[in-house]
Amino acid sequence: MNKLILLALLTSSSVYANSSTIITSLQRAGSVTPEINIGFSDSSFDYSETVKPENKSMCFLGSIDDVCGIISEEAGRMNKAYLEGAHDSMQVVICKVDGASVKTSYELQDDYDGNLIVNRTIEACR
Repeated sequence: MNKLILLALLTSSSVYANSSTIITSLQRAGSVTPEINIGFSDSSFDYSETVKPENKSMCFLGSIDDVCGIISEEAGRMNKAYLEGAHDSMQVVICKVDGASVKTSYELQDDYDGNLIVNRTIEACR
């Protein structure tokens, strides 16, 4: 994951020069390379019987103090989209800085009973 993150960041480094972001990587079964997103990204639709929340990893660039705000912002965006007709939403249960990492727990909900609680530890990208 680290080489792919570095490549993605080098190609868009000017965009993130003065801001914090979360890098999201999802390794699907049978896939050679992970799907990488610049920015926090999670949805109950990302998971199945073979793809679990543990298949997704996240790290942050920038200030650790911005991470919970980024997660809350995405939850707000998802919930607004849900009210406008999207089929999934997110509720942050807890998000806190714990030393050099961020510990978060959130509930992903959708219209098709794919609801789940996700617990993550997000550390600085290396």
